[in-house]
Amino acid sequence: MKRLTLIFLVVFSFHWTETLAQSEVLRGIYQGENLYVKNPISTSGVGFSIFEVRVNGEVTTDEINSSAFAVDFEAFGLETGESVVVELRCKPDCTAEVINPQVIMPRAQTELANVELRNNGKLTWQSNNETGNIPFVIEQFRWNKWVEVGKVPGSGNGRTNKYSFSVPLHFGDNKVRLKQRDHRGVHYFEVVTTRSEQSRPVEIKRTRVVDVIEFSDNTFFEIYSEYGELVTYGFGNVVFVKDVPRGKYYVNYGCQLAETVAKR
Repeated sequence: MKRLTLIFLVVFSFHWTETLAQSEVLRGIYQGENLYVKNPISTSGVGFSIFEVRVNGEVTTDEINSSAFAVDFEAFGLETGESVVVELRCKPDCTAEVINPQVIMPRAQTELANVELRNNGKLTWQSNNETGNIPFVIEQFRWNKWVEVGKVPGSGNGRTNKYSFSVPLHFGDNKVRLKQRDHRGVHYFEVVTTRSEQSRPVEIKRTRVVDVIEFSDNTFFEIYSEYGELVTYGFGNVVFVKDVPRGKYYVNYGCQLAETVAKR
């Protein structure tokens, strides 16, 4: 009877300890640098807060029984650009702090080559040394500003990758650029240009309207009130304005800037 009681107490104690443990999980990309962690004394006053570190599910052999330690990724044979998951297992009310989490955040340091914009709107480019699946944002210069027209997900590996996107060109000369955004800010790539193969510009069919604004072809558009407030924007050849108050509006579309439309 005593033996059975002892076994029960051991099992219960182990379960209780595991329940009280908590974890902080960081996910990112290995980029050749190690993580550094502050490891304070536990709230009980005995030992340090973090008692185990796992990298991609494997327990590290790093010495973590100190006020600060490094998570050595090289010991796991990781390659630059490889996904990494770090789990810091710690005691209750853990106050551990990762000093440099940015070292595993994806960076927009891609090298682009063979960026080309054809006169039918096909944009193509090639990337090298991607360190994370950061999307490529495509912007087109129209209405005296850069306007986002689409996104393409980045592959996020260190290999050579090829991409393409169909840009809705407007009549005449077109300028397009690519950009990526990471935790450090925005990184812009080179501007490419082409002249559209469209034979004539898009037009507004009527400048006095009741229910709809119609364009002669599909186009990006922006509609502003006479006070400069953005009313709506989008892409297409019809804009429904039945519920828009009467008044004067300014429409950006195609390569046209601020054409006046009266809503009756």
